[in-house]
Amino acid sequence: MSAPIPLLPVSTSNSSAYYMDAFGAVRWVAPYAKSLAPIATLPAPTTTRRTMFAVSPDDQQMAVVVADFSLTDATATTNLYMYDLNKGGTQKLLYTQTGARTLWPVGWHGTDNLVVAAAPTSCVGSDPFCRGMQELHVVDPITADRRYTLGSWGKCPIAGAPSPAGVVCENLPVTGATVLSWTGAALRSLRFSGYVSLYLSPNGANVAMVDPSGTGLWNWEGARFDGAKVKGIMYGCSWIDDAHLLGRGVSNDHAWIADITDGHVIPVATAGDCGGRLPGGL
Repeated sequence: MSAPIPLLPVSTSNSSAYYMDAFGAVRWVAPYAKSLAPIATLPAPTTTRRTMFAVSPDDQQMAVVVADFSLTDATATTNLYMYDLNKGGTQKLLYTQTGARTLWPVGWHGTDNLVVAAAPTSCVGSDPFCRGMQELHVVDPITADRRYTLGSWGKCPIAGAPSPAGVVCENLPVTGATVLSWTGAALRSLRFSGYVSLYLSPNGANVAMVDPSGTGLWNWEGARFDGAKVKGIMYGCSWIDDAHLLGRGVSNDHAWIADITDGHVIPVATAGDCGGRLPGGL
């Protein structure tokens, strides 16, 4: 049994990137400025607690999930809060649950739809999907009432980070994937076998498919571009815009950017993980 893979303590709005330090302080940076004092101080992460957050695109609200895990069984108590980031703003508890599933705040679709992921509190076996988000729930940020469900627990789990166009879930047993809109409607299907990661472009026109051989690209006609045939193997992890993918090379020593119009791959002299994109709305 192992714990699921948590989200990075990073969130992006339309103008800024927010990050949480080891003591729970949330600060922001923008292209030409940064915060000198925390905008909020959240419960610091511990061996039995995870704290995650997502700031709205207009920088006005911050959804926070604090999950406290049991030491005796595979359960967690999950509390979802909403922070008003305006001066003198309040903190409100929206939702609480205890069980074998928890929530991750993934982002915002517009300013009035909060997106949270349903994820397991622990993982048994080798199925890679049991360590990540299974469903995306689009909820009311005032009441926490669920409006839409994207993906299906154990049937079509979420296969990669969502985008403004929606998300992709992988059909189980693995026969392909389904591209979903933000209302949960199926837009199209992809046919393949084997576990992969799938990332929908911001405009919804292409799906990046990442497997051990590298990164391929599926468009509406099913055509595939394979970066491994251009300049080495690149493992994509996020879209920068509709024409450019961010990823890493085999040695994981630096980032790579792929131009999907011609397959050209450009190395970037920096290292790290994909944490978000600007603008940050979904």
